[in-house]
Amino acid sequence: MIRWMKFSLVVTAALWMPLSGHGQPAAPGAVPAGGGASAAAVAPVVDGAEAPQDLRKYDFKRLIDELGGASAVQRDAAQQELERRFVEGAGEARPLVAELLRSYRESEDPEQWERVRGLLVLWAVKYSDFGPNHGFLGVQHRLVVFPSADGMPLHAVQVNRVVAGAPAEAAGLVVGDRILMIDDVDLNTIHGDLSFYRYIFKRGGGRKVVLKVLRQGVGEVELSAVLGRQSREYFRDLENFERNATELFHDWLEANEVPQR
Repeated sequence: MIRWMKFSLVVTAALWMPLSGHGQPAAPGAVPAGGGASAAAVAPVVDGAEAPQDLRKYDFKRLIDELGGASAVQRDAAQQELERRFVEGAGEARPLVAELLRSYRESEDPEQWERVRGLLVLWAVKYSDFGPNHGFLGVQHRLVVFPSADGMPLHAVQVNRVVAGAPAEAAGLVVGDRILMIDDVDLNTIHGDLSFYRYIFKRGGGRKVVLKVLRQGVGEVELSAVLGRQSREYFRDLENFERNATELFHDWLEANEVPQR
């Protein structure tokens, strides 16, 4: 239960974090059981009000209303119950998401709106197919600067490691290769590594990319790769979630033709 609550709190804080480092995949946390009782079965008095005693009987519209409830316990319990329904599904997730989107568009209650947004981020990144459909090449890389033939500095994305069995290996990329372009995206910029990562991510699994590569002792070569798909476990790791949550959520809103607020 404690681990679940910590994760929920960190997720809320993570929504505004910039993109940052990598993490190792971790199995999704178990739904809190509270020692065998329902997550919302017994709640202390907070702000002078008691949380509802059995939120599992509530429909999702009432739970969303409770996100703007009178007490912190009431709001927290409703949020945890809605997260539980994401995990368990039970045929309710999609109409629940549709109702959350309506509240995201229409709610004038800042507390409720922020919690609705947090739940939609969880859905878009962790539980829907939207995140895992994003592209995966399978390299560890870093930005390097080196002199060109005429002495001018060039930026490129250098391959430091190729993941065994990944699309990068199938395409023929090797450690030390310097990637100059991916499709029509020039990586000769101070943010070339970020442009490289974002392009692959948004291009999507199953899509072909063409890489212009500078290989030591050979010169420029052109390689083609068919991108793989990110695993669902990748997004359930907290560090990877923080790294991608905000941008993925904005992409998901755009795909669903919902304006950002």
